[in-house]
Amino acid sequence: MKTWALLAALCFALPAVGQTTGLPSRKGVIPVQGIYTVPSGVLLYDVVRSTGLNTADRADASDNSKVPCIGIVVQKPDATTAVVQYVGEVKGLSSLVPGTVYFLSEIAGQITAIAPTADGSVVQRIGIAKDSTTLMLTIDPTYVVL
Repeated sequence: MKTWALLAALCFALPAVGQTTGLPSRKGVIPVQGIYTVPSGVLLYDVVRSTGLNTADRADASDNSKVPCIGIVVQKPDATTAVVQYVGEVKGLSSLVPGTVYFLSEIAGQITAIAPTADGSVVQRIGIAKDSTTLMLTIDPTYVVL
């Protein structure tokens, strides 16, 4: 019994801040998620940007100093720790329109189906809705400042 408990703890424990989880490939591991320290105001499903080594905050298309978006928060183990997913399906969202392309929003941490158009705003593609609750995360690392 103790062996199974130890095995379960090792298999299901979250990695520490700064560690990543990923998929094996011929060239090593392709990172899918990472663990970041974030301000307590960052919420589940917020899109975030890197602010330093293993730290992140909400991305914001209205301020080109708050881009690029690197991923979406898929878990919040505590107030200042976030699991950020970089690629793949993100389930649990709401009100998405299937087949619609989503962009970084001018509201910090949000996505929008309408690309920003204001002067100085950033246009960065985040993903495509698979259905009303699932986003296929395909973040374009490049972006355009209008």
